[in-house]
Amino acid sequence: MTTSVLSALLSAILQVAILGGVPLLLYTAWQKWRHGRSFQDIRERTGLVIGDMRTLPVALATAALLVLILVVFPPPMEFFTQGENSPQKRMVGLGWSAQAWTIALSYGVLQTGLTEEFLFRGLLTGALQRRLPLWSANLVQALLFLVPHIVIVAFVGPGLWGILP
Repeated sequence: MTTSVLSALLSAILQVAILGGVPLLLYTAWQKWRHGRSFQDIRERTGLVIGDMRTLPVALATAALLVLILVVFPPPMEFFTQGENSPQKRMVGLGWSAQAWTIALSYGVLQTGLTEEFLFRGLLTGALQRRLPLWSANLVQALLFLVPHIVIVAFVGPGLWGILP
């Protein structure tokens, strides 16, 4: 494995551990100590459950269609790689290689997707939905999700304001 692949994997694992694992450990400890909840109950409350399997084929078909569209009509990559700290910059020139796929999946799935889904959709939304009506919980979660993304766009890629909405 090359240095950039190892760096991408290590970065992804560290982010998942810090931004996903630490909150989960704190939440689990609090729920066990304060409320005496079982690990099964805590797992369900944090969204660590498999959803309705009937939706899986639709999700996979939608993802495949989106990938196909992006392969046929690729977006201009200069837009995503213009910032000095752009995570996509390290994939420039790699084409469809295993190195490019490993870096893209570690960044897009592990580092970004898994962490954001767990933290925002799992812990945060679960907690908010137990206290607020559904529409309010989703609105608050969306606004809280927006805050770090505004900071990232402001400091990492100021030219990316157009994709924020």
